[in-house]
Amino acid sequence: MVRDRAPDVVLLDLNIPVVSGATVLETLKADPSTSDVLVRRRDRDGEEGRRKALSQGADGYITKPFSPLALLRTVERVLRGSASSGS
Repeated sequence: MVRDRAPDVVLLDLNIPVVSGATVLETLKADPSTSDVLVRRRDRDGEEGRRKALSQGADGYITKPFSPLALLRTVERVLRGSASSGS
């Protein structure tokens, strides 16, 4: 679906059924038209989950529950290309 209409940003939950979220992340990052990826995970994954997602190529990271404002700020940072802080 993302290949049919390239999005500006992809919000990806790594805890998805059927296929590994890490596999989806890797596939999206390999295609320039889908390379901006923001990862969401449950807070129980903590800092280790954040580091792992960012090392796998995520452009940003946010845990749930999250506020709409936190999501907006993170998406804006990813779209500006300055998501290296990984919040």
